[in-house]
Amino acid sequence: MGYHRDASQFVGVSPYDAEMRRRVWFIIRQIDIIFSAQLTLPSIIKSCDCDTQLPRNIFDDEFSTTTLTLPPSRPQTEATPMSSILAKGRLVLMQGAIIEETQSISGPQASYDTIMSWDARIRSARMTMEPHLRFRSLEDSALDPSSLILQRFYIETLHQKIICVLHRRFIARARTNPRYAYSRRASVDAAMALLRIQATLHREGQPGGRISEVMWRLTSLQKNDFLLGAMIVSLDLNYDGRGGAGGRTFWTAEQRVDMLAALETALSIWEGDEATSMEAFKGAKVLRIMVDKLVAQQNEPSLQHQEVDEEMHPEHSAAMTLGMLSSGGVAAPQAFVAPSPGRWGSEAAEIGRAHV
Repeated sequence: MGYHRDASQFVGVSPYDAEMRRRVWFIIRQIDIIFSAQLTLPSIIKSCDCDTQLPRNIFDDEFSTTTLTLPPSRPQTEATPMSSILAKGRLVLMQGAIIEETQSISGPQASYDTIMSWDARIRSARMTMEPHLRFRSLEDSALDPSSLILQRFYIETLHQKIICVLHRRFIARARTNPRYAYSRRASVDAAMALLRIQATLHREGQPGGRISEVMWRLTSLQKNDFLLGAMIVSLDLNYDGRGGAGGRTFWTAEQRVDMLAALETALSIWEGDEATSMEAFKGAKVLRIMVDKLVAQQNEPSLQHQEVDEEMHPEHSAAMTLGMLSSGGVAAPQAFVAPSPGRWGSEAAEIGRAHV
């Protein structure tokens, strides 16, 4: 249907149709990137194969089927119904570009200078985010609507996940080569930020919480990001607890306590939902094994524990935990209510509703 080409390439496409085609393609690209990443598969659509422009930051009532010329895009600082969709979409497209450039299985691997360049771009995007969407504490959001607060949390989750994805290939290398120490610290810091976001959302999503009435918008896609954070923290904490490189630990005793406490909080959240969610049930079972191992390691540091596959990509672990474990691997609880069929269709609908 030509949606991968900007409507300006075609004769006879009205300004209204052109803008709506851009909006549709914008969401299609995001669905492709998000689901592919969740299942650890390459995206179907490559950025080099399309030239469709981003939608404009304008109000819906500024154009119609009778519009002859589209109004110019409003500044990013001006809040419109499209501004949050654009902000989230730009981040997802950045994630897709990073995956294309850094996770090739046949072409040359991106250099570490390229990784650091992407890191600077991600952090710059976070600092230059639209003011009303910039992440802030709940104390600084006392007068803001709950839907806006949830949008900020979602965008911050995207930022931290992208940092994890960007640096994950260098986590293991950093344990033997100090040149990559920044990647190890950056990825674990981002993973800890994801766990703190999960804890905050869980607390404020309870009855009477600041965002309790909009928590239904939080899909399993975001929950998968939290499991990614737990995987990164637990794997690195396990390695560090075994003495690290040359018997030296990378994290201080206080940091290790904080990391373990964050994992235990995440575990309690997953276990609290395991009776009604198969994804939570699987995530809780795997995280319980990891936390028990870390607690035993902390209590008996001289005990030799079973090795964990440190080379497994954390997002692979998360995908296996949430969507790819065989039904024979763990038995579902009797109270579990099976979700409706059509995982991809229902999740795509969730994304569409979130964008709307």
